[in-house]
Amino acid sequence: LGYDATRAGQLDVFGVGMGAYIATELARQAPGLIRRVILCGVPYYPAHTRSYDFFTDPDYVDRLYKRIVEAGDARLPFRRRLEHFTDHMLTGRNGEWGDRATFGYDAEDGLHALDQPTLLMAFDDELTESTRAANSLVSKSKYVRLQGLTRLGFISHPDKVAHAIREFLDS
Repeated sequence: LGYDATRAGQLDVFGVGMGAYIATELARQAPGLIRRVILCGVPYYPAHTRSYDFFTDPDYVDRLYKRIVEAGDARLPFRRRLEHFTDHMLTGRNGEWGDRATFGYDAEDGLHALDQPTLLMAFDDELTESTRAANSLVSKSKYVRLQGLTRLGFISHPDKVAHAIREFLDS
């Protein structure tokens, strides 16, 4: 976890997508342990808008393929985009469990409870607006949008992502 005793025993946490809520809960439940929080691609949706159509929408797989493979980051090789899509599909009939857990999380309560400095980082993707909305719920937040990068920016432009993170952690 990168534990460093020179920081008075505190850690920095980073969560992407569903992991943003795991990082949120860790910071909320162990505030003395967590120094700073980084949340990327926060899937925050008001309770009345939450739904997941993995098995009920007949066009779901087609939309997912178009988003990840056809309209994905063109700087990534086609094969890598296809592997990313395949990873999504390998979850099978239990693939919706994580999303159902995410949509069941009381994000308003969790995000409001964060007291640590928090970076909300967004790529140019379907979670841009939800991350911006989540930013308004966190009292000590900074919002950064990585213009021109998709969520695969971790792969295509790791230097830009690392720069945004390092700048926040060193501030």
